[in-house]
Amino acid sequence: ARGAAQHALLPMLGVSFVQDFRTLAVKWRAAYGKGIRASRPSMRMGTQEPGRLVTNAALEPEQQSGIEAGVDVRLARVLGIHVTRFDQTVSGLIQAVTVENPTASNSGPSKSSWYQLQNVGEISNRGWETQAALALGPLSMGAAASFVDSRVQRVARTYTGDMQAGDRMLTVPARTLSGTVAWVQRKYQLSATVSRASDWINYD
Repeated sequence: ARGAAQHALLPMLGVSFVQDFRTLAVKWRAAYGKGIRASRPSMRMGTQEPGRLVTNAALEPEQQSGIEAGVDVRLARVLGIHVTRFDQTVSGLIQAVTVENPTASNSGPSKSSWYQLQNVGEISNRGWETQAALALGPLSMGAAASFVDSRVQRVARTYTGDMQAGDRMLTVPARTLSGTVAWVQRKYQLSATVSRASDWINYD
């Protein structure tokens, strides 16, 4: 927002503990951090026409803070497994909200849609991330999965959109799965990846 402070404190702290058993290595880790992003929508706007965007002088930047903890297991140079649990809070998440046409006359509203970027409120992001990789000579295989519960915890007083406390956030898949197979032989490389995101909601 214009006139707002241009400085922010972004603390980050991480710790780890490694246990080495010859061919097996186990790493325990935990971290806390805070990040900030300039004022812009996290979801695609319903229009690409900037002339239909109503200015919001009170728009604040998005902030995210939280913790994560996990374990990494590596067996020789063959198998690697990574598991992470995260619990984060997003404040000031920005959404493009439909508003009344400021150029409409008192005789009736215009048919054109107008939008304003607004801060939704406080959002919680909790879930798990897992990865596994297997290397067998020139052949390598990898898989990843994430499970996320992203919900509105508190709605900002200035927000006029549809989201309410307890609602799931839009465009955030509850489950994401992917797999990769690669073959590397001297100068040649062949790889294939498949992925699937499921159980998510958005406007029609």
